[in-house]
Amino acid sequence: MNFDCIIKNGKIWNGYEFLEGLNDVGIVGDKISKIGNNIIDDAKFIFNANGAIVSCGLIDLHVHIKGCGSEYFGMPAEISCFPFGVTTAVEAWTDRDGTKILDNMLLDTFVFLGVGISNNHADFSTVEKLISVYGNRVLGVKLCFDKSNLEIIDETPLKETCEYAKEKGLRTLVHSTGSPVPMKRVFEILNKGDICTHVFHGGENSIYNNFECLKLAKDKGIVLDNGMAGGVHTDFSIAKRAIYNGQLPDTISTDITKVSAFIRGGNYGMTLCMSIMRKLGMEEEKILKAVTSTPAKIINQEDCKGKLDIDKKADISVIDYRSSPFKIYDKVGNCVKNDYSYVNLLTIKNGQVVFRANI
Repeated sequence: MNFDCIIKNGKIWNGYEFLEGLNDVGIVGDKISKIGNNIIDDAKFIFNANGAIVSCGLIDLHVHIKGCGSEYFGMPAEISCFPFGVTTAVEAWTDRDGTKILDNMLLDTFVFLGVGISNNHADFSTVEKLISVYGNRVLGVKLCFDKSNLEIIDETPLKETCEYAKEKGLRTLVHSTGSPVPMKRVFEILNKGDICTHVFHGGENSIYNNFECLKLAKDKGIVLDNGMAGGVHTDFSIAKRAIYNGQLPDTISTDITKVSAFIRGGNYGMTLCMSIMRKLGMEEEKILKAVTSTPAKIINQEDCKGKLDIDKKADISVIDYRSSPFKIYDKVGNCVKNDYSYVNLLTIKNGQVVFRANI
């Protein structure tokens, strides 16, 4: 067989587990054609992983893309995704037509449409305009349920948003920092399949001293997303205690913006978020599931994403846990640092090399 690309000597992660005894991946065109050992071929491109993790492409459930949402936060998505192994990303708040931008990217993209707030009520006028514009890219609606918005007084906008999303067959993504009600109440209002991001935030009405409510949320089928935000919306001490108590996030996302990418912690992106969670006590396989197979299910793409298998699209990240120091602070001054971290060495999207580290 004539391969276009071969990745050799890796530790293969298929989205659910490491494949014992298999080390090589062969790619033809835009698909994975072989997984085995000692694949020999005069391929156009051969990459020696040297024991690094060869994973299906990572999925970031919470990004902010320039031209789709806030101009203050928006970041050119491929710049903030491909270098960190991310091949699929979700714009977490869009309030304008950015389809031309998304159509021109190789990165696979999905969106949550932003819900407005007026006089303590949810405003779906923009959502209604954009549902047909974004079509199959729409996963749901997002509510910034934060008292810093003076239009929010109580739980009314959240209840209205959840009712609207359920009626439309969509998910609700709720930004939980600064919530006017306790997190337990937020979980009571959310529907099965809805997502609570920034679940380890340290603001008012956090889960501090109430980790049991996370178990209640999971039992209900609510997705818990850490939404790291470079430490702005994550209290590292709360995340550490939650992990210690066995209350893990379902997904790890960056909430990456132009004010965080390549700035916070030195080189902020998905691999740094993974490194932080590992240092805080989360096990490697659970970290990898939280950035591959689990978010693939949430975006209704589990048949084609979050999975490394023969005949699947060749979306691949090669990630190594190696000597690469990092140091990052959260908003309240907690520091997470380590001499080792995850480093992305290679990103392949649809069989095409889109990033290679100069290491």
